[in-house]
Amino acid sequence: MYCRVCVLYVGMKILNYRIVTFASVCLIAGIFCGRFMAFNILISIIVPLAVVAGGILLSFITKKLTFVIILIAAAIGMTASVIDVKEFGADGYNCETYMEGRVSGSYGEGKLIAEEIIVNGEEAKGKAIIKCGKDYPVGTKIKVYGEIRTYRTDITDSYSASLYCDRIYYEVKAETVISAEIGELKTSEKLKTKMTAAIEKYMTSENAGVMKSLLFGDKTGLDESDGEAINGIGLAHIFAVSGLHIGFLAALFTMILRKLKLRREIILIIVIGVLIMYGTVTGFPSGVKRASIMLIISMSGKIAARKNDTLTSLSLSAAIITLTNPRELFDLGFIMSFAAVLGIICFYKPICRAMTKYVKNKAAVYTVKLIATTISANIFILPIMFNVFGKFSVYAPFANLLILPIISVIFPIAALTAILCLIWQGFGVMFYIIGYVIGFIRYLSAVIYSMPYSEIEVPGMGIATVIYVAAFIVASPYITAEKKYKYSFGGALGITAIILAAVL
Repeated sequence: MYCRVCVLYVGMKILNYRIVTFASVCLIAGIFCGRFMAFNILISIIVPLAVVAGGILLSFITKKLTFVIILIAAAIGMTASVIDVKEFGADGYNCETYMEGRVSGSYGEGKLIAEEIIVNGEEAKGKAIIKCGKDYPVGTKIKVYGEIRTYRTDITDSYSASLYCDRIYYEVKAETVISAEIGELKTSEKLKTKMTAAIEKYMTSENAGVMKSLLFGDKTGLDESDGEAINGIGLAHIFAVSGLHIGFLAALFTMILRKLKLRREIILIIVIGVLIMYGTVTGFPSGVKRASIMLIISMSGKIAARKNDTLTSLSLSAAIITLTNPRELFDLGFIMSFAAVLGIICFYKPICRAMTKYVKNKAAVYTVKLIATTISANIFILPIMFNVFGKFSVYAPFANLLILPIISVIFPIAALTAILCLIWQGFGVMFYIIGYVIGFIRYLSAVIYSMPYSEIEVPGMGIATVIYVAAFIVASPYITAEKKYKYSFGGALGITAIILAAVL
């Protein structure tokens, strides 16, 4: 994995940012294609070699290195995807036998996630969901007897794709729990346990469930009615760890460290450390990785006095994430995170400029900017909502306008409190105060969700997804850029449109 990142980094250093964007997207396109080539060893060898040969030939004809660079990137993507399927594929099981593993998480209601799987005395790849009718704490070493079967992966199904991306390969229906012994917790699990203990001590169970969802993306304690209201009014991105949380966290620590008059290099190192710790505790979801990489690129660019280009940063972060773990390309969280940011990059400025043209009041300008961010982020999210969930949140812009400003204040305070609780649990008393705000957010969400037509069912877009995405890509300001940027950006965005439409 680290070799792949090093190769990618060195390659990108010698390229200009336009080629970086195009090469990154071609690498992702190669990963997408490689997923379907992996089951034929001959094709998985011949096609990448043919692509590289084609790039060399085109570069020789045109006297430019552009074609060989982007086609080599595509070939690397294909190869990485094939290797991932071959190296980390599931073992085939469909029988009754003994299985043991270590509990690493829970879906609630007696559905455990287990890692370090051993089936009938032999080590198995990946993780398993164990249905045993009882919840056991993280770290428990459990041994069961029951029916084990390997999931059939279908990347067009969001649930199946999420299991595949998390390397959850097996389902076990336990007839008997033979043993369950408390084991050692990992460092990240100890940190999270200590933080959540303070939350549960000073908050009601309902508020604690929302708080843990907001801080860690942990929905196991989320009340069913709260979950329905949050999803129904389009606030799922707030209560699932994403780039938004990384932005809040980085802004908080940057502000504190600047007050201490530390050098920018020291601030960068400390912020990276904080982001790694937060990512480790939350399990590094795609949004966290994407936002962290983009943030580090941006902060490093400022230190080096180099201009940051957000589209290049987004493309490079996508390339790094998918190259180190190719299956993340099919994860719904990855798709939604990058689709939202791509929409903001392409359309926030023109939408905001049009909406603030006649607005002078500062409060009104701030409100308009929030609305412009919500609209632009949802441009490429809409096909996902239609095709995957079959629902549309009518009041999402309104709900975000009301609740997001509250979250922008509460999240940094809650995050700082949780970190301080690692030093002394007494700091958790702040969660008692925060609980009132969380209670108000729950009430507000429930009120908005209870309004008429808050959530309406919609049909999937089907082939219209391609037309919809392509139309907005064509309308993007990047397509109308200067000629020297036009083709690289346009081509990269066009390939992105095709991949997004294909995955959906």
